Amino acid sequence: KSAEARRRIGDAQRKRIAAIKDDAEERIFNSVTEAANAVGCARSTISNAAAGRQKTASGYKWKFV
Repeated sequence: KSAEARRRIGDAQRKRIAAIKDDAEERIFNSVTEAANAVGCARSTISNAAAGRQKTASGYKWKFV
């Protein structure tokens, strides 16, 4: 596959995610990977929190937007 095709597939699979701190502050990220790099934790931890398998990750509540 070409680089362009791989990029389009990656864009289609990416999900926007919100990090919520203290029920007020909200940060929006374009992907779980971007969020994990920004807050310094594993992607799986954020995914688990967004899916409801755990309450928080790195002090944030998470939800897909």
